[in-house]
Amino acid sequence: MYQLCWLLLSVAALAAPMPARYSAAFSYGHGQEADEHYNNQGFGLYFCRHLPPLDAKLYPALRLHYSHWQAATPEHGSNHNLALGLDLRAYLYPPRQQRINGFLQLVSGPTYLARHRLGRRHLGALVALETELGAGVQWWYNQRSWSCALSFIHVCNAGLAKPNKAFNLPWVLRLERGW
Repeated sequence: MYQLCWLLLSVAALAAPMPARYSAAFSYGHGQEADEHYNNQGFGLYFCRHLPPLDAKLYPALRLHYSHWQAATPEHGSNHNLALGLDLRAYLYPPRQQRINGFLQLVSGPTYLARHRLGRRHLGALVALETELGAGVQWWYNQRSWSCALSFIHVCNAGLAKPNKAFNLPWVLRLERGW
């Protein structure tokens, strides 16, 4: 799975007809499932390869990320995942026209889970779909972009396996630097 993710990211990086643009990020998430009485938390490390814009304000990217989640339960207290997603950002203004710019973000793609369980949730399969919805602010400093975003993450197997008990991390704060 790891080799496939790196291969896809490498092919996309070589095929893009624009100067290379990358970003790296760190995130921390915290929250409680709506139907459970324990807290979840986790962190993520992200690497993005930005692709040519679809229009003046819509920018896609390929995002590879690793996450480590923890549940405050005595059993099945942690899980790891590796995901490859298509990241779409819709900016309020065309980037670089404003020094500070807001954006909405949608990311979705397959993820590989190290274990079937996290806390009291049985996720059903080791391969799942991860979707992230968020909003953030991007700013420019010394020709480098920085952004901060608040997101909601939902991971489920999309009904491809039973049980299909999803995992949600409702408050994810991400800090990103582009070059």
